[in-house]
Amino acid sequence: MIFAFAVFVFILAGCKKDNNGSDGGNDNGDGNPFVINISDVIKVYEYSPDITRVLAKMNDKLFIEPTQYENNSCKLTLPSIVSPEFLRDDGYISFGRWLPDEINAKIGELTIYAATDESNGWSGLSYHDERLADENDDNYYYCEAVYLYSSMNFTVRKEYYGDHWDCNFRKGWNVLYYYQGIGYAGWERITTQKPSGVNLKWYLY
Repeated sequence: MIFAFAVFVFILAGCKKDNNGSDGGNDNGDGNPFVINISDVIKVYEYSPDITRVLAKMNDKLFIEPTQYENNSCKLTLPSIVSPEFLRDDGYISFGRWLPDEINAKIGELTIYAATDESNGWSGLSYHDERLADENDDNYYYCEAVYLYSSMNFTVRKEYYGDHWDCNFRKGWNVLYYYQGIGYAGWERITTQKPSGVNLKWYLY
């Protein structure tokens, strides 16, 4: 199972390992920049060269310039305020999901890419955890986190097109978790609260 991606430009911090924030991000909620820590990236394909650079986009526009991935880690610092040009007003968030019609927020999804010295292209990074098991094993799950910027505070708690939403967005940066257990046609949970028991890691595809 290959799923999607996750992270993006205005302010950069140097690349180094930082263990703050179990969700790979760190924000005091006081208007300060939002920090994303990328480290110990796992290569899905063993033959892939080592990562040397990371960049981020939002709304198909370059948001964070390529920066160095050194000592197996990198830190991206996102601005506390994002220009409207990077936000969408059609309700789309990520993973082919849209906000309910009654929500009028503008949303920007951050997507992160990595490159190597041996590649001219950029490959997606995904921040997720999964437990692969027999289809009859109730402990199977997949959870992926994405980074979203919202133009306003809002709450969504409902079942919507087969997905179970439990989200409390705030104006600014948010981490949204897509969680799926066995037997669910849609997402068992779309939530801004990190599900217990998951151990998110970065993957290069």
